[in-house]
Amino acid sequence: MVRLLLVVIGVCLVPSFAVTPIQTVIELLEGLESKVSAQGAAEAETYNSFACFCRDSTLSKSTAITEGKDSVESLSASIEEDSAKAGALQIENAKTAKSIEVTTATIADLEKELANLRAAYSVSNADLTAAILALQNAIKSLEAGKPTTLLQVAPLVKAAALLHEGKRASTLALVHRVQDVPETDYEYHSHDIISTLNSLLEVFQERKAGQDGDFTKQVDALTTSISSWQTELSTLQAKLASDSDFLSDHKQAVRENRASLVNAQAALEDDQLYLKDLTLRCEKRATEWDQRSLMRNKELKALQDALEVLGGSSHLERARAPAALVQRHLPTKPASFLQVHQTRLNQDRFLQHGSSSQTDTRERVIATLDDKGRQIGSSLLGSLAARLRGSADPFVKVKNIIQKLLERLLEEAHQENSQKGYCDTQTGKFNTERQFRKEEVMKLAGHLDKTLNELRLTKETILKLTDD
Repeated sequence: MVRLLLVVIGVCLVPSFAVTPIQTVIELLEGLESKVSAQGAAEAETYNSFACFCRDSTLSKSTAITEGKDSVESLSASIEEDSAKAGALQIENAKTAKSIEVTTATIADLEKELANLRAAYSVSNADLTAAILALQNAIKSLEAGKPTTLLQVAPLVKAAALLHEGKRASTLALVHRVQDVPETDYEYHSHDIISTLNSLLEVFQERKAGQDGDFTKQVDALTTSISSWQTELSTLQAKLASDSDFLSDHKQAVRENRASLVNAQAALEDDQLYLKDLTLRCEKRATEWDQRSLMRNKELKALQDALEVLGGSSHLERARAPAALVQRHLPTKPASFLQVHQTRLNQDRFLQHGSSSQTDTRERVIATLDDKGRQIGSSLLGSLAARLRGSADPFVKVKNIIQKLLERLLEEAHQENSQKGYCDTQTGKFNTERQFRKEEVMKLAGHLDKTLNELRLTKETILKLTDD
């Protein structure tokens, strides 16, 4: 924009006495200087807003990245802690399950032993009861003076079999005596037999009482042991249920924390990528701002130097002088020939002086543009100075220069739009890449879950094989 305005300087510096261009050039240069300064101030305000945005966004993202790292570390520690507790609980549950298995088997053995004891007692008790009843019946028969029948002898034989070997023979002999006693001698021999049977009855009754007592003690002992083992079983089952609940809680915490970790890592990577892009963008904008500020200052210096060449306000008065002289009123009285001739001479001298002064000013402006073009490396200012120096009719060529400058400005605007389109394209690519990265992280998390499950199953298998 400033370069385009400098071109106008050359246009306005073309010698033309009739329009007195110096005044117009000075006013135009001063207006250009004010306009460039205003544009610089507006651009500085825009850059300051962008700089504030960079500062605030950088601070916000830096804080978010710090919090994200803390969150990732905290979640990782929680996952590790819950995984360790879950592993310990799995081992403890395996031991508890083994204890439950042993306890259950012990209870089953004790219950089987109790059942066998009751079965044996039932058989023995039935035999003793039958023997006691047979003895009682035999004694009653003998006391009544009736001979024993075969039905009464059979239980006695069976009862004799319950005695130990030494006493079994004598008892069986007694039974045969009872059976072989003649009816005429029955009363004579019955007293000895009844006495012997009473002795046997006492033996059987004592045995039955002892057997009943032993049975009761054994049943009580087994029942107490079974009850104790059942209490132990209930305790183990409650412990297994409680530990299983804790295990489920820890596994659930691991799953939730792992999902949160994936999200936290994705958010952290997004914040880091955004901060990296923001830093590059802000640094690039700062570099461009420095370059534009330097170029603007140089161009303002060139305008100030051009104004200094033209002489500022003093040249405004000098530019107005020819017009003032021309518009000066003639004397009221008729002028003589010599006066008229002298006036024309003065006017011609003034015109020649004005033309020479404008030519010198034009040359100084051209030299100033040429020097500043070399100093700031502007080929445009050098080309403009060369064209103004060698052109007889600068208006046509300057118009062409203005046209080319307009085309260049349009090209620069097009390039800026192209750069914006490039930025939008890159932003879309980054968003797509971020989505791909997120999906990849989710896949890795699923693979990690599967691996952990396989590891858990392997540990359980090892424990079972070790126990076996």
